[in-house]
Amino acid sequence: GMLWLTYGRMLPLLGAFATASTTLKAFKMGSAFQTEMRYIQGLTQQTTVAMNDLNDAILDLAASTIFTPTQIVQGLRVLSQAGLNLRQSMEAIVPVMTLARVGEIEVAEAANIAQTAMHAFGMTAGEIEHIVNTLAQASSMSATSIKEMAAAMTTGSEVGVLYGTTLEEMNAALTVLAQRHLVGQAAGTAFKNMMRDIGGVTEKAREMVKGLGIDTHDTYGEMKPLVPLLGEIKRALDEFDPETRQKMMRMWMTRRGIRAFVPLIEEADNFLVQSYAAMLTASDGLPVAKTIIEQLTTALSGEALIAASRYERTLIQAFQNVEEEATSLIKALGEIAQGESFKAFVNTVVSGSVRVINFLLEHREAVLNLAKAYLVLKAAQAGAAMVGVISRSLVALN
Repeated sequence: GMLWLTYGRMLPLLGAFATASTTLKAFKMGSAFQTEMRYIQGLTQQTTVAMNDLNDAILDLAASTIFTPTQIVQGLRVLSQAGLNLRQSMEAIVPVMTLARVGEIEVAEAANIAQTAMHAFGMTAGEIEHIVNTLAQASSMSATSIKEMAAAMTTGSEVGVLYGTTLEEMNAALTVLAQRHLVGQAAGTAFKNMMRDIGGVTEKAREMVKGLGIDTHDTYGEMKPLVPLLGEIKRALDEFDPETRQKMMRMWMTRRGIRAFVPLIEEADNFLVQSYAAMLTASDGLPVAKTIIEQLTTALSGEALIAASRYERTLIQAFQNVEEEATSLIKALGEIAQGESFKAFVNTVVSGSVRVINFLLEHREAVLNLAKAYLVLKAAQAGAAMVGVISRSLVALN
């Protein structure tokens, strides 16, 4: 009975704590979501009606995905900052979320990867799904991750502008390099240097390239398509014995460029061609990323993330239902905080606290003596209690 009474008293306290905790979470998540939405509105200059439609679309999307509304809106913010309008951002966010799930990264990070590739290779917002499928294809074919692919692509991204390299060509090359354990920024740097050196780094090297009958550029001065060019170079070098071939390659490239050149030449008629063909297939809509995400979502961890997303969605909706009242309350508290009566109350509390502290400091000797006397009294009481216990024990033994 007593146990039931104890738990009976605790239940209201637990209920009150749960209510307060849920309310605080709703306000925290709702305000964070609201902040991101306001930022997007500022970037895109959209109307309130358009932002309300976006709000509903995000919450609907969060109901069936592992990502929370806040994570989704953070991804949309990155896309908006990259120059996409609201319609383009919403069209791009689903493939971006797919990239985030496959790469086990945040939606905002995936959005940044996608927009970096889009700008580096002169692509459009409508091609973001193609970017995602190509990256997923590349990571699935090699010993690398989406993060490492992104780091390599970011480091060597200027090859698109400088040499006309396509996204498929670069990802195919990075796939080959990853098989040789050259990944991340190191792979991007090596690939960029190889592209710089591919026509020969010195006059002597350029004469050697010309003597092999190889033109790295077309009649318009543009770099030839990379994969066929590397195949042409490989076939020319295969005419020589291994020792001579190695000397020629060292003359051809700088030490930094040769790190990518050697493995790509070795695989120019094999894995590089296969990888490039796979990239092209991915760009035609092969749902590699979608297949991977379906498997991950049905796992227990995926179901748990979906539940968490729906929980946040509900809390944000609850916050939005009372947003006007909450705003009015906060404004009222702000007005109270700057009122004269509240200022007087705060001044009284602060000045009173200061006076108490000053009194204690001015009479610290007396306070310390009082504390010592109190400790002596407590020690004496404890000693007396101990003597009583010992006495009673001795009486009991006799």
